Amino acid sequence: MIRILFACVMCLLAMTYPASAHCYASSVHFFVGSESDMKMTVGSGKSCGFYILASGISRFDKLDIPARPKHGTALLRASGANYRANSGYKGEDEFTFAVTGVMKSGTGTARIRVHVTVN
Repeated sequence: MIRILFACVMCLLAMTYPASAHCYASSVHFFVGSESDMKMTVGSGKSCGFYILASGISRFDKLDIPARPKHGTALLRASGANYRANSGYKGEDEFTFAVTGVMKSGTGTARIRVHVTVN
């Protein structure tokens, strides 16, 4: 039973790119079929991105952004996502991305809400 649980665990390790003072993204661990939250801090008019690394899955099938931010732009990359804050905006923003992956036990999706602080 424990082996099955670990096989179904997906880990998102948010490693920011490019690493700079205006960009920080927290890491989050999540399960297929779950909803999780992560935090990001970015400077006004600047970009912040993160890579998605997974354990327990054989491949990603789909990355999607079902809920777009209101004060910036979120884009998917081959191995992660990138957020760019609107120039001149300071405050809170939020978007959601979904990761669908294939595991030994089947296909599953996790949704992660990204809470962004723009300063």
